[in-house]
Amino acid sequence: MRLFSTIKSRMLISIILTVLLIAVALGLTLSGVRTINSSFDQYLEVNQSRMNALRTMYGEGLLAGIATRNKVFNPGLDMPARVVSKANDLFNDGLSLLREKDRHAPAGQAQALRTIESQWRKVVDARERVLQLAEEGNTREAARILAEIEHPPWQKIRIAIDSLLKNEQQLADGAKTEARDMATKVYTTGLVVGLLAILMVVVVNFLIMRSLLGRIQTTRVHLQDLSGGDGDLTRRLDVSGNDEITELSEHVNHFIDKVHSVVTGVRDSTLQLASAAEEVATITSQSEQAIQTQRGETEQVATAMNEMTATVQSVAENAVQASSATNEADDEARRGNEVVDDTVSAINALAGQVQTAVSSMDEVNQSSVQISGILDVINGIAEQTNLLALNAAIEAARAGEQGRGFSVVADEVRTLAQRTQQATQEVDEMITQLQAATESVTTLMTRNHEQANTTVTRATEAQESLKLITSAVAQVTDMNISIANAAEEQSAVAEEINRNVISINDASEQVSTGATQTTQATAELAELAEQLRHRVGQFRL
Repeated sequence: MRLFSTIKSRMLISIILTVLLIAVALGLTLSGVRTINSSFDQYLEVNQSRMNALRTMYGEGLLAGIATRNKVFNPGLDMPARVVSKANDLFNDGLSLLREKDRHAPAGQAQALRTIESQWRKVVDARERVLQLAEEGNTREAARILAEIEHPPWQKIRIAIDSLLKNEQQLADGAKTEARDMATKVYTTGLVVGLLAILMVVVVNFLIMRSLLGRIQTTRVHLQDLSGGDGDLTRRLDVSGNDEITELSEHVNHFIDKVHSVVTGVRDSTLQLASAAEEVATITSQSEQAIQTQRGETEQVATAMNEMTATVQSVAENAVQASSATNEADDEARRGNEVVDDTVSAINALAGQVQTAVSSMDEVNQSSVQISGILDVINGIAEQTNLLALNAAIEAARAGEQGRGFSVVADEVRTLAQRTQQATQEVDEMITQLQAATESVTTLMTRNHEQANTTVTRATEAQESLKLITSAVAQVTDMNISIANAAEEQSAVAEEINRNVISINDASEQVSTGATQTTQATAELAELAEQLRHRVGQFRL
């Protein structure tokens, strides 16, 4: 039975069985519901339609009788005839529907239906006769026909319709009772089948779980003994069976085999490791002694190299300082030369500007002379204007009252002429002062021009001296550079030797430290090897 040997197949069978039982219960329930729906549809299609038709026939027949009597009571009405005609049509429609459904009715109901048909024809004929008589005005005869001919068959129709309605109601009640009984049956069947399905699922799952838990418990006990016991790696799990637990046991057994091999290899390697650790400890101790001797000799060499390096660095620093001072002197000489060049250029420019200013002052002096001439002319014009104004005033005085206005104008002109003459004198005085100042400035600028030329000559001589100084400083700078380069090279060589000695010393220290650490690590390794041997000894191989 390979099909039922695996856990997967068992669980799959349990699920399939559960689904099948649920499907059976659901199928029975759906079948019962379908039967109930069919019965209810038949009830609606046959019984309910017959009851509606009977109620329509009763109502329309009664309405036609009322309309006919209204016509007898009031012959002038036209509405009763139309109401009767409409009611008769609806009654006939209901009667036709009952004839169509007659094949579903019992024999007694068929006889009642035939009675209704025969009596209805009598009622219709009687009502038509009554309407005709009422229209003609013969209401007495119409009332007699209603009472003697129309009313008896209508009473029979009413009795027959009541009988049919009672029968249809009994059939409807029976259909309802049948539907309720069927629903109860369907509910009971579904409940029983559902309970059986649940019971079977519980039983099947219980059996599956019991078989699985038994195997799992056995495997758990074996693994617990393996992990918490005396470390016996010779024990193996049971591999009987074909399910997933058997596969798990096989994999665990393979793992135990690998662990057995690993522990065996570790045990053998531990013994070799302990022996190697002892040999390494001996060699490390010898190496540490040799390194200590080398460190002492290296420290002496490093001290001597440090002293030589300090001397070389002092020479190099002095040479560098001398070179720096020479460079600074050369830079200062060059900057002084540049300053002298700038000064000569500035003085030359200043001399040119002074010469230009002297020329401008000469032009100003000449312009002042010209302005003085113009002022003399203006002064002469003002004097003549003053005389003319005086003459005009005299003439106006002679003219008397008629020349008074002209006399006022002449006074104003004389006043303006006097002001012009006064302003001209002030301008002349200012021109005279300007000419005197211009002559002083011209003399001063001429002297400045001569001093500027002298300064240019001396600056040129200073420039030549600075060039000689710059050349000498350049030679000294070259010498200092050569000395500094040689000192720097010697210092670099000394520093390189010192670094090498220091590196050797550092390497010796590192080797010594490494030897010490190696000794400690060897001791720890030996201790770990002993611990590992002790742990491996816990397993039974």
